[in-house]
Amino acid sequence: MTTILEPPSAPADRSRPRPVPNNTPLHLSQVVADLLPDEVRDRRRLGRLQRQLAAGGGALVLLIAGGYLWSLHETSAARGALAAEQAQTAQLNARLGTFTSLLQAQAQAQAIRAQVATVMTNDLPWSKLVGTLQHAAPAGVTVSSVSGSVPGPGGTAVSTTVSVGGTSTVGTLTVSGNAPDYREVAAYVSTLGKVPGLTDVNPSTVTQGTTGGHGGVTYTLDLALTDQILGGRFTPPVTTTVPGSVTAPGTTTTTAGGQ
Repeated sequence: MTTILEPPSAPADRSRPRPVPNNTPLHLSQVVADLLPDEVRDRRRLGRLQRQLAAGGGALVLLIAGGYLWSLHETSAARGALAAEQAQTAQLNARLGTFTSLLQAQAQAQAIRAQVATVMTNDLPWSKLVGTLQHAAPAGVTVSSVSGSVPGPGGTAVSTTVSVGGTSTVGTLTVSGNAPDYREVAAYVSTLGKVPGLTDVNPSTVTQGTTGGHGGVTYTLDLALTDQILGGRFTPPVTTTVPGSVTAPGTTTTTAGGQ
């Protein structure tokens, strides 16, 4: 029997790279290293910071400039409006000078009205009063004479007595005449006591006499005049409230001056 011995195979050379099959993926490791010196990095950071500061400063300057321009515009507009108002005021003052005479006339008229109102405070319409006395006389009673006294402004007051209704006496009156008898005189006194503006009617004398050739009486009556009898043509209206009365909203009560 023959034995054939083969020499041992040579060991694998590990220095050679093994062939990589085409279907095996290749893995590569990425290595990143910052090799810049610190001085370069610091200069770059400083540059970015300077650019940011410059941009912020520019924006701030633009904002300040815009605010300044806006304030100039508003100031100019306000000055223009002021100039226009001053010009209009000057024109109105110039036109007002043309009405000086009219204003003076109005002031004089107002002063005259005030003086007339003062002088005519106790203005008494005598013709109306005499007509009232004659109208109130009963049948057969005649009024032959009427005399009275009403003090002017600043004069001595006739009486401080306040009659019923809150009216004050402003003068006195004397009425004389003839009547058929005493009863007619009494009726006349009663009627006069109901006439607004007349109060305190008292017969001072009633004497037996003749009326048209027939028997009759002659009378003399004393009366007090209240402010209701005054004319009030020149007295400005005065709003008053009667004590204890209730005035509806929107209504007023005026004195004789408002007639």
